[in-house]
Amino acid sequence: MATISMKSLFLTIILAFAVCCNCQSNGPGLSSSWAKLQISPDTLSSMEYGNFLIEIYEHANNHKVTTTASEKKYFYSPLALLDHTSAVSRLNRVTKQSELRFRIEMWNEKIQNEVVKHLNEIVSHQIKSNKVTVIPLEKVILKSKRPTVDYSLYPEWTNYDKSKTLRLSLSCSEQKICDELASEMRSDPEQFDHFKLLYSLTSQTSQTKQTTISIDSVTSGQMITTLLQKFGDKKDIFLTANDEKKMLSETATNIRMDTFDDSEVGSPDTETQILNILKDLLVTSRTTIKEQSDKMWESVFWNEDNYRPDKTTKTLNEIINKLDIDTQKKLAGMFQKAEKQSEVIEILESGNKDANKRRDEQHRYANQTRDANVNEIKRSLATDQEQSSRNETRDDKGQTNRIGTEVTAGGLLIVKTGAKVAAENSNTHNSEKENEKWEIAKKNSDELNRNVENKERIEHNYDSNSWTDVDRISSIISEKMTNNSDSSKRVEFLKENMEKLLQESRDHVQWDGEKFTPKPMQLSRINLGKFRDSQTFQDRIVRVRYTNAELSAPIKFVEQAELTVTDEWNNLKVELKGLLY
Repeated sequence: MATISMKSLFLTIILAFAVCCNCQSNGPGLSSSWAKLQISPDTLSSMEYGNFLIEIYEHANNHKVTTTASEKKYFYSPLALLDHTSAVSRLNRVTKQSELRFRIEMWNEKIQNEVVKHLNEIVSHQIKSNKVTVIPLEKVILKSKRPTVDYSLYPEWTNYDKSKTLRLSLSCSEQKICDELASEMRSDPEQFDHFKLLYSLTSQTSQTKQTTISIDSVTSGQMITTLLQKFGDKKDIFLTANDEKKMLSETATNIRMDTFDDSEVGSPDTETQILNILKDLLVTSRTTIKEQSDKMWESVFWNEDNYRPDKTTKTLNEIINKLDIDTQKKLAGMFQKAEKQSEVIEILESGNKDANKRRDEQHRYANQTRDANVNEIKRSLATDQEQSSRNETRDDKGQTNRIGTEVTAGGLLIVKTGAKVAAENSNTHNSEKENEKWEIAKKNSDELNRNVENKERIEHNYDSNSWTDVDRISSIISEKMTNNSDSSKRVEFLKENMEKLLQESRDHVQWDGEKFTPKPMQLSRINLGKFRDSQTFQDRIVRVRYTNAELSAPIKFVEQAELTVTDEWNNLKVELKGLLY
């Protein structure tokens, strides 16, 4: 159904768009992106698709007298339809970040045809499909209306090339969080209804504004609120590196959300700037905790206190002392195997660093040698040229020995006219040096690649094999710790608790040959005292950079829209079948 009334649109439209008309730029006046693209910002019509609306716009020249009916162009808003089946959790080997990756469908042939059909019903002339296209966006960014400590959205604009699908990702503080998010997105995608896409139509000049980091903005986050409540009047508490990252990320997100309007996107350097200020403000020092008996453990924040390493260590030692020799060996062996794999991975990582260092040193040496060779040859040629000039005669048969030189980007010296032998010698000498340099570089590169492959294979084996016996060992231990009179439900309950205890301990507890001990852990010291006294807290004034989005759209869902994400391969098979038969 078509509708042109703006009042009715505001009541029913899901796709919210905003034209930035009140913003101020640091440079000259910023002209409207709509005007640059020659698209009228006023909605021509809205078309029902599933249970949401598609906004349709027209080219600014459509109303010109000189524009013929066949030249008129039209545009429609992107679908922003989540393909929830595409959700997958993975470790990005380049960034070393756990990621949730998924696809958003921006347009497809079906919606294209529906828009053309709709336009032909509301305008007075025939419209062909090649005159209708999705709005030519330049960049896209995913945003959320809710701050979270478990994951973060990619802070930079993503270029958009009018492709049918858009690949997006978010990074998680832990791999298991991304695993859970991927599972939830596949099974119940509407939980992610707080996600929205912001669109930029053309490149913009960034602008600046001022924000204040105050005690209220710091203590309003969930993480710091939890710390203040949990530790009462304690002045100093300690966080793991992962929890420190969560705290800083959540606080920075809250400050950003308070600073920027819905259509404003802070620049990546703004994110870094705020994070660095918060780190200086919140983290006072770092320390390492090693012993189970260390009193510092009472000031260490852990999501579930019962699984804090000092407590799991104590529990595991109590359990292993009650087991028979064979089961003791199996339990200790799980941790020993994991520890050995961890040591090998550490050695490989150290090897990677050494290989990188040798490669950098070789590059520096090669560059220095090349420069020294070039300078030496230049000096030699200059001397020859000077001597040749002195030996010039007035005889008509005498030839002036003029020598020209040219140094290529690769460091080879080309000698022109009168110095052929020197050039050949120089080229041969440098060619040998180049070959030697690349042989060494290739050797270092091959070594680095082998280390990376071995590390990934060991990590895979660790994840896949080293703890495959957890379920069986948990069953054995739970059976040995129960009486014959215990019910099967109690045995199953003990087994589940034992399995969780082992899983929670795998990264933080080690077997030293006689007993379980906590692994040494680096902690960040946080002074909570400064957040209880607003009088001593000094506000920080920060100037931040941002750009504006011209359009925004909430993520749509297949179930919500009573639609299916377009399957291009199946569509192609149907078309081929029609041609064959």
